[in-house]
Amino acid sequence: MTRVKSELRSHFDIVELGPVSWLVGLAVTHDRAARTVTVSQTALVNSVITQFGLQDAHLVSTPFDPNVHLTHADCPSDNSSHAKMTSVPYRELIGSLMYLAIGTRPDIAHAVQHLSQFNANPGHNHWHGTKHVALYLKGTRTLGLVLRGLQPLALSGFTDTSFGGQPGPAGARRSVSSFVFTLGSGAISWSSKHQPVTALSTCKSEYATAAHTARKALWLCNVLTLLDFTPSGAVPIACNNQSAICLTQEQSSHSRSKYFELDHHFLRDRIALGHISVHYIPTHEMTADILTKSLSCTPHVKFRSALSLAPPAAR
Repeated sequence: MTRVKSELRSHFDIVELGPVSWLVGLAVTHDRAARTVTVSQTALVNSVITQFGLQDAHLVSTPFDPNVHLTHADCPSDNSSHAKMTSVPYRELIGSLMYLAIGTRPDIAHAVQHLSQFNANPGHNHWHGTKHVALYLKGTRTLGLVLRGLQPLALSGFTDTSFGGQPGPAGARRSVSSFVFTLGSGAISWSSKHQPVTALSTCKSEYATAAHTARKALWLCNVLTLLDFTPSGAVPIACNNQSAICLTQEQSSHSRSKYFELDHHFLRDRIALGHISVHYIPTHEMTADILTKSLSCTPHVKFRSALSLAPPAAR
C-alpha cells in the first residue's frame, strides 16, 4: 500500500485522511482486534425503505419467491394497463437495488438482474417482485460484507449456470451465468447475468460461463498484483458440471465442442499455462448457486453466509 500511495503522489496532489470510514455510499468498519473490515450499506437500505413507503410492510426471508415465475407475458399489453404503470417508480427502485447488489449485497444480485430486464415495460407483478427484494433488505439491513485478514490470503472462484433458467423475449429461454471470487473468506467480486444467446446444452452453457469466470480471474490477478499481492500458482475455480470440466482437459476437437465459440477455448490455454485450474464440487457446496436462481430460505442463508455476509453479532 505504501508503494501505491507513493505512485499516486508522484502524479497527483493527495491528502491522507486516515482510515476510511465512508466511501461512495459504503460504510467501512475496522475491527483491528478481530482483524476484519466490514463494508455495508445500511444507510441506503433505510433510505430505500422510507423513499418507497415500505416502513410498515411485512418482512420476507428471501429476496425472491422461488415459486414465482415472472416473464414478459406479465408486461402491460394495452394502453390502459401501461398508463397505470407509468406512475410507478419501478426504474428508480431497480436503480437503488442495483447499487446495493453491486456494492455489498451479492445475495440480491440474481433477483435484481432478473427484474431489471423488465425496465422498459414493467407490470404489476414485476413491481410486486421488486418490492419483495426491498422487504428482504429491510429485514437484513444490518448485513455487511466481512473481509478477514486471514493468512495466507488465497484467491479462489466459483462458476455456475442455470441452464435455460430465465425466460427471454418471444418465449426464448436464456441460461443465467454467475461467478463469485473470494479472497480469504470474503467475496470480492461477483456477477449474475443472462447469456446473450440460447445455449443448446448444459455443458455448453457451463463451459461458456467457466471461460468468462477465467477471464475475470486473470483480471483480478492483475489488480491484486498492482496492490503488491501476487496470487501464487493457478487460481482454483470450482464447477459443478463434470462434462464442462472434461472439455477443459480435452486436447482434440469433439462433436460436443466443435460448435463452441473459439474465444471460449482460451480456457484450455490458460489451464495449460498454469494460470487457472478447474475442479469439481457438488451443487450443494456451490456458493455461486445463489447467483443463478431463486432459492428457498435454508440454502439461501447457507450460501449467503459462504459469501461472508454477516450481521453485527457474527462479526
